Amino acid sequence: MFNATVSSKEPRWNSACRRLGLRHLRARPHRPCTNRKGERFIQTLLRGWAYHRPYPTSAQRTLRLPSFLSYYNHGRPHASLARQTPAHYLREQPPEN
Repeated sequence: MFNATVSSKEPRWNSACRRLGLRHLRARPHRPCTNRKGERFIQTLLRGWAYHRPYPTSAQRTLRLPSFLSYYNHGRPHASLARQTPAHYLREQPPEN
């Protein structure tokens, strides 16, 4: 699971990862060759949300983040997922045993 802003020393983060069966992976910072997905997601955030339009304040930009993430996961087709949204793609996956 990729999350650049959460510390693995945060008890709630560790608890959520254990509960969901996730492993917190770290990549070397500023190394696109070892952190391609993370770097690509950050680029998408910058282009599609942070700098897509001018915001009067940083707080107003932050208020728009949840709607962008909803669009990113539920409304925006992804080329790497055969033009499906991530939400649709995950619904189509067979359950894990």
